[in-house]
Amino acid sequence: MEGPSSSKARRVQGSCDACRIRKVRCDSATRAGNICTNCTKSRSECTHVAAMSRKNGGLPVNLSSWATDTVSKDLGVHIDSILSENYTPPKDKLVALALLKALARHVRQLEANLKLADSESRLYESQPTTSFDPLYKSSSTPNVENKTTNDDALHLMHEPMSQLQISEPSTRFGSSKDVELIESTLSLKDDVDPAHKFRRPQFWYAPEHPWEYLDPAEPPALKFPSPDLLNDLISLFFRHIRSEFIHGPTFLRQIAEGLHHTSHAFGSVVLAVCALAARYSDDPRVGQEHHKGWAYYRQLRAVHVGQYLKQENLLWDLQLMPLMAIYAYALLLPDHGTMLTAMGIVLSQSRGLHRLKRVEGKPWSVEDEMLKRTFWFIVAFDVYVGSFDGKPRVTDYDRIDADYPLEVDDEYWPGEMLADPHNPWRQPIDVPCKASAFVEHLKLLEIYSFAEGTIYSIRRAPFWDSIGCPEWGRNIVVELDSALNAWLDNLPDHLRWNPQAPTPSALVLYSTYQWVCIQLHRPYMREFTNMAACVTAARSCSHAMAAYNKVWPYIPIPTAFAWMMFSSVILLLNLKNNKMASASDLEDVRKNMEFFARNEDVWQVSGRYHDIIREVYLLVRTPQEVVNERKRKDHSAESMDLAGVEYLSDPYSGDYNPDELWEGIDLESWMGTEMNTYLLDLDSVWREILPGSSHS
Repeated sequence: MEGPSSSKARRVQGSCDACRIRKVRCDSATRAGNICTNCTKSRSECTHVAAMSRKNGGLPVNLSSWATDTVSKDLGVHIDSILSENYTPPKDKLVALALLKALARHVRQLEANLKLADSESRLYESQPTTSFDPLYKSSSTPNVENKTTNDDALHLMHEPMSQLQISEPSTRFGSSKDVELIESTLSLKDDVDPAHKFRRPQFWYAPEHPWEYLDPAEPPALKFPSPDLLNDLISLFFRHIRSEFIHGPTFLRQIAEGLHHTSHAFGSVVLAVCALAARYSDDPRVGQEHHKGWAYYRQLRAVHVGQYLKQENLLWDLQLMPLMAIYAYALLLPDHGTMLTAMGIVLSQSRGLHRLKRVEGKPWSVEDEMLKRTFWFIVAFDVYVGSFDGKPRVTDYDRIDADYPLEVDDEYWPGEMLADPHNPWRQPIDVPCKASAFVEHLKLLEIYSFAEGTIYSIRRAPFWDSIGCPEWGRNIVVELDSALNAWLDNLPDHLRWNPQAPTPSALVLYSTYQWVCIQLHRPYMREFTNMAACVTAARSCSHAMAAYNKVWPYIPIPTAFAWMMFSSVILLLNLKNNKMASASDLEDVRKNMEFFARNEDVWQVSGRYHDIIREVYLLVRTPQEVVNERKRKDHSAESMDLAGVEYLSDPYSGDYNPDELWEGIDLESWMGTEMNTYLLDLDSVWREILPGSSHS
């Protein structure tokens, strides 16, 4: 009797590729043309590539062309074979090459098929348009099937762009963006292959589009001051300039490591710091008078081709813009400052710095805080630019929901020696926080920002009239005045103004507070209460600066010139309109001119303001004041001659009637909301103040 092995059916040699994969009996060896019954029934190509590749390690030379054709025609079988667990790659290079080429052609064909968007047409054929929620909603009560479809669509909207991957992070933020509509449409097409959703190569991966692959242009080499001068300038910068957006310890460590020699972006920030600090330096190597720091500033380039493709340089690119903008105003280049400010805000918004960040589990880093502080500094500068130049602002507070900067001083940031490693970002309770001044400054500017968008709006929307509130402007002033008082009441004690112990932070907050008061009441100065509020604020601002200059020789920020300019103009207006005005107002104006004179050698804008105020001041002096000035000249030429200007050599130094000179003067037009105070041209000012005057 034969054993079991003798009765077992023997496998026919030479099984085709399809039967090998399915592990079924193949009769191709006994069939005509070597085409098995299984392939005949399934109407598929009956091939023997795998068998031929295993036999003797490869194919006969005369069968190589046949193998190439067979691989191309029956690629699906080969793909299944490759994905199987017992696949053995062909040893013959010719067969392997044919298989690779066939796979490559297949990939190209699949990419071409994506252009046809067959799946999109199938989707629209299988579902009615009215079931596409939330794009379309039926007014009738939906049935159970439609409700399921709608719930699925709403679920998909929680991840609106998860299947539409792009190489760069999203630069769109906010619920009102138009792309929301596109996102909700894309979320309804989830049955399409997620890896190839709507990816036509010419619109997504196009090497023939050079503008999509811009490399940063090679910037010119930077020339830094000598090490000793560099150290002096950096010391002056942190001593005299409000630099809330630069973390001092980190900045100094990077300088010590020589990062400014290897990173062009950081090196540009260092040069900008040197340019501003040069304004406070007496070293002849930084330049003279108005040229101080120009050798450093002229090397800076805020924009390079493709520069912002590098995420690692974002902080330095952003810090460079406000530094350059401040220096531009020192050079009386306000348009440059405006453009730099706008670029900084747009770049910040593209990175989402204006939005509140909620990243669970991710610790707040030093770079995160510096980015936020830099953004808020640019926002504050944008507020001042819009006010001083009379130009629309780039952004508004109501478009920002990012937190204010953390009220933690530099020495308590994570990684610093005084920082608590167990409680990062924690200011000691018994240590007054200097950084709080920046936050309080931002809160103060937020009040002014609202006023600028309402009582100073160029075109009032007709919706205001439909509300039926004819006194809406004055009501807004009342509310904002209350907000100012609340701000002052909540101000920390160490930031309150004390004329006996003035500090730069207290001066900035106090003077800005008075400046905002003037801005709130200025449109209604013809009324007594509003005029009185403006005059009181102007006097306070003038007195504060006089007290500060007795202790501190330098201004804390360039906006101080605008404070004193507005203070002087308000006092001159009061002298014009109020015959009983105090003689001390004229003395305050003279002190303001002394302030401008002390700073005009370094700050060109100070000299321009000085000239404007001086010419109006000459008109309001009484004969007794002229006599007093002559006496002061006899005792002290320096006190009389401010910055080399001979006041008594003007055409109005003789006998004159002040009332006649005041006729035709319209200083209110000088205070117009669209007046560009940084670009004031003396001739145009005289045309504004003295219509028909030919004074030059």
